Amino acid sequence: MEIITSRTNDKVRLIRLLQEQRKIRERERLFVVEGTRLVEEAAAAGLKARMILHDDHLGPRERSALNRLAAAGGEAIEVTPEILKYCSDTETPAGVLAVLDWPELPPPEPLEWVVVADGITNPGNLGSLLRAADAFGVQLVVLAPGCVDAFNPKVVRGGMGAHLRLPIRMLDWRAIGALLAGFQIWLAEAREGKSVEAVDWDGRTALILGGEAAGPGEPARALAAGSVHIPMSGKIESLNAAVAGGILLYEISRKRNVSTKSTKSTES
Repeated sequence: MEIITSRTNDKVRLIRLLQEQRKIRERERLFVVEGTRLVEEAAAAGLKARMILHDDHLGPRERSALNRLAAAGGEAIEVTPEILKYCSDTETPAGVLAVLDWPELPPPEPLEWVVVADGITNPGNLGSLLRAADAFGVQLVVLAPGCVDAFNPKVVRGGMGAHLRLPIRMLDWRAIGALLAGFQIWLAEAREGKSVEAVDWDGRTALILGGEAAGPGEPARALAAGSVHIPMSGKIESLNAAVAGGILLYEISRKRNVSTKSTKSTES
């Protein structure tokens, strides 16, 4: 089997462009996952890989994941360590990466628990928010205009596999308004509105989380019925979007689960 050694190879150039440019990711509807864990999760999720790049230092776990993706139709391509590093978005590549089709995961029906990200531009924050949404049972995450794209390589790494399990959509505000018709919509704010603990989170609920710097925009404010905040006893003015989002999603999930258990207990 031929080993790719040149940066000018068409496949190598495509992967580098997917790592660097949002417009290429959107045009091709492809993204890159790197490292043992994410490649294993892609294989376990049954996602279609277009290509799997690897060097000659694969361990048993990497080899197993590569074989599963290849068996499902992915093209396994050996490259030199130098080319793998060139294709990677990390300083120390793990020896394997995969190019995947964008997952088109359908939201469950009925849809009852949605998070909207508004103007979150930091890839690490968005990746951590997606990871928290996956952890706390959010059924759909919507990215409003102005957010970093979901398949940015730093977002993918921060999501730690959330992209493979969590329905994610990038929509404009008109489509977001139509999607959330009939929902109670709350806006997360620093020290404004009701405490998250004081809100009834039962039923069809959406939470809008703005970016740390600018906060939620006017379209978000027009859509929301009220604001919620995290009670803080210290003097810090605000938390970053990822930390605040994780706390809010935990508390909302806890209250929704308590409500569901209470309802089931009453019915029985």
